[in-house]
Amino acid sequence: VAGTRDVEGVARLAPWTRRPRTTLDLQNVRQVTTGGLRRWISLVSGCTNLTIEGCSYELARRGGGAADLFGGAAVRSFMAPYYCPTCRRTRQERVNVDDLREDLRPERTCARCGDTMEFDELDDFFVFTRRL
Repeated sequence: VAGTRDVEGVARLAPWTRRPRTTLDLQNVRQVTTGGLRRWISLVSGCTNLTIEGCSYELARRGGGAADLFGGAAVRSFMAPYYCPTCRRTRQERVNVDDLREDLRPERTCARCGDTMEFDELDDFFVFTRRL
């Protein structure tokens, strides 16, 4: 789904639902409309052949309240906002779902200056991961 920036565009790629095993990297999804979210949920509701890597921050944030956001898909990682107080920059960092079992806010180091970054979202951002 490289270059696909909205969840409705990903949903249009429906042929992947017929493959025996598919991995989607959704880190570049930046637009999540209500219609696109409905179409996405409908599409993945019965998928057990799907693995999601890099679920975008926007998709997790907008769809976090939907109980069936990922259907039967296995989510391995998602993008989360981190802020570097030294550089004064926010970056999207990949967080592995397995890392959450140990620490709700996995630490990240700024690639630019090497300082520790701060998680830049409310704690309830991680609520959707409890259903994975």
